[in-house]
Amino acid sequence: MPLPPKAVASVGAEPLRESEERFRIATQAGKIGVWDWDILADRILWSESLYTIYGVTPGKTHTIEDFRARVHPDDRDMVRSAIGNALEHDSPSELEYRAVRPDGKIVWLFINAKVIRSDGRPVRMVGSTLDITERKRVEIALRESEQRFVKAFSASPLCLTISSLATGKLLEVNEAFVAVTGYSRDEAIGRTTAELGVWVQPNEREEELTAVEAAGSLRNREYRFRMRNGQEITGLLSAEVIDVAGERCALTVIQDITDRTKYEEALRVADRRKDEFIATLAHELRNPLAPIRNGIELLKRAADDPVRNAEVLAMMDRQLAQMVRLVDDLLDVSRISRGKFELRTEPIELSKAVRNAVESCRPTMDSAGHHFVVSDPDETILVQADLARLSQVIANLLDNAAKYSPRGSTIRLSVESGPGEAVVRVRDNGIGIPTSMLPQVFEMFTRADTSLEKPQSGLGIGLTIVKRLVEMHGGSIEAHSEGEGKGSEFVVRLPRLGSSPAQEDSAFDATPDVTHCRVLVVDDNRDSAESMAMVLGAMGHETRIAYDGRQALASAESFQPDMILLDIGMPVMNGYEACRRIRELPWGRNVMVVAMTGWGHLQDRERSRNAGFDHHLTKPVDVASLQQLLADRTGSGSGAGAPSSA
Repeated sequence: MPLPPKAVASVGAEPLRESEERFRIATQAGKIGVWDWDILADRILWSESLYTIYGVTPGKTHTIEDFRARVHPDDRDMVRSAIGNALEHDSPSELEYRAVRPDGKIVWLFINAKVIRSDGRPVRMVGSTLDITERKRVEIALRESEQRFVKAFSASPLCLTISSLATGKLLEVNEAFVAVTGYSRDEAIGRTTAELGVWVQPNEREEELTAVEAAGSLRNREYRFRMRNGQEITGLLSAEVIDVAGERCALTVIQDITDRTKYEEALRVADRRKDEFIATLAHELRNPLAPIRNGIELLKRAADDPVRNAEVLAMMDRQLAQMVRLVDDLLDVSRISRGKFELRTEPIELSKAVRNAVESCRPTMDSAGHHFVVSDPDETILVQADLARLSQVIANLLDNAAKYSPRGSTIRLSVESGPGEAVVRVRDNGIGIPTSMLPQVFEMFTRADTSLEKPQSGLGIGLTIVKRLVEMHGGSIEAHSEGEGKGSEFVVRLPRLGSSPAQEDSAFDATPDVTHCRVLVVDDNRDSAESMAMVLGAMGHETRIAYDGRQALASAESFQPDMILLDIGMPVMNGYEACRRIRELPWGRNVMVVAMTGWGHLQDRERSRNAGFDHHLTKPVDVASLQQLLADRTGSGSGAGAPSSA
């Protein structure tokens, strides 16, 4: 803005022009414009740099309305009020506002103005305008960043605190800290976490602050923290040094990993139990294999001693039964764990399941010299149950009692009737269960004693199976013991039925008379196929052998068997395909086809049924079940046989 002519004459033209040029350069470089508003004439003179700030062409004289038109619409009332206040009170005026340039760009401006009066009236207002757009952009960005930080700090699910590194006192805590610790914000601010008693080990707080201040940060340190209610948690702590109003502070993040720590420990325990289980399984399988191998050797060397042979065969049969039971337990627990287990329930007398279990366990009891006491109820107790599986439950409990009791112990089995329930109790005076083990006794792979001095340790899955089977029947089971050496008691409770079912005789109560049959044995395992053919031959049946599905079709065409024992997993043509092919042939529609396989899951049975099999037997095949099927086939049995497994 040029100076008046009189000022130019008095100062001297040349020095004044130089001074004016320096002022112009300074104002342009600093984005500062100066202006002079003649209030009476309503005319505003702008400096050259002010035209640049507003983005308009230099030279035009502006009025107050021209100025107001360039103010951002949202700021016009504020600017009008500020100008009116300055004119009325004759006070210096400072103001920040937004202006809109002709190209639409919005700029932030800062005005510093002074009112000049004459005879008490305002006649002029002069001032400077500073372009503060960049500063405001930084301020706004910083403010928005702070707002985002405050929101994130408050809403974070992790416990966040800000504390002074100099004093250790808390300056701020978030809502998660309040919720987890139980201390309100007012209680926490101004105190240290050590004073609150949050640290289980108070000295660790000083170590944490020292480490953060020295390194500038701390990452993923595990500490124990105590809440206001006394509960302790495991926290994963990280910290970072930040500046708060010029003070060095620590921003601390604590994540509650108590559950994760428990899960990790549970996984470690499960992994250890798995390793123990695999080692135990190998041990338990080798135990019966050793006498079986010895028996084979004795049979080779004492073929002419019928008494010795009978003893050896009985021993081998017992050991084989033990191996089959181990494998069946493994299959059961696998099916139950994956939800693939199916019960076939019907109303039954509980005494039947008890009788079956007692009969299966009697040899074990006698061989151990135990005194076995069975107490039957005076009344008939009916339950909705799968007879075979309920018998298995009771037999497992009796077997456990026999196994974990010293020779000559007393084992009691009692059946009672309660209000709406049936109760089965198995009590022994054996090794007992440590109190610490009672909560885990039904968990997978749990064994109370794994010492070498007590080899009857088992796989640790029997009680798991028992519990799952009882629960599938709608019942419950409890374990009681006063401690080691004081015996144990297992109590099974089942819902009781009110009415008596129709009496049915078991289809397998007696060994059936079987007439001569032609049987085709199909198995790619030659030893398995040939030994089964020998067993059938010894029973008086005519047999042929095939080693794959294609051979089976050719042999069956000429042999015309009454029954085909067909393995499923075979080369060339598997059992499923072979069965389908057989059913397509005229002679194959009426032949009994029985799956003889190691696959025994529910979906395996369903698949064999869909392929056309009549029955599904799992290896090793139970000879009594096979005899019953042959009797049913020839019409000499007691009734139609249901698909069964050995």
